Amino acid sequence: MSIDPDVLLWRFMLDALSQGIPIAGGGGVALYTGINSRVAALVNVAFDGVVAIATGLAGKTS
Repeated sequence: MSIDPDVLLWRFMLDALSQGIPIAGGGGVALYTGINSRVAALVNVAFDGVVAIATGLAGKTS
């Protein structure tokens, strides 16, 4: 499943607007920072999930 980058950008922009963040000017920086922090959060959640699965598998085998 591939995600179109343009669709992703529009979703982030709409999300930012729904949270009351203006897109123009400083809002662009806020949006960019928001995307970065969201990506970091997703990576952290994914990593925690992998660790939890690995820990669970290790627990089953021992």
